[in-house]
Amino acid sequence: MRRVEKKLFRINDELAALAEEERRLAAELAEHERLHHDARLDAVDGSADDRAAFKEIEADLPRFQRALSQVRQRQGELAEQRARLLAKLG
Repeated sequence: MRRVEKKLFRINDELAALAEEERRLAAELAEHERLHHDARLDAVDGSADDRAAFKEIEADLPRFQRALSQVRQRQGELAEQRARLLAKLG
C-alpha cells in the first residue's frame, strides 16, 4: 500500500472519530443551552442560589461552543488534506 493511501486511511479514521465527537458535543451544547434558558428564567425571580447557578451554567456555554468550533475546524482541515491526497491519486 502506498504512503498516500495510508494517509487517506488515517485521515478517514480521524474524520470518523471527529464526526462522533461533533455529535456528542452538539448534543451537550444543546442540553446546556436548554439549562441556560431555564436557569435564566429561574434567576430572574429566584434566590441568590438561582443566580449563582445561572452564572455557572452561563460560563459553560462558551466552553462547549469553543470545543465544537475546534472540532469543526479540524474536520475542515482534514477534508482539505484528503482532497489534496485524492487529487494525487487521480
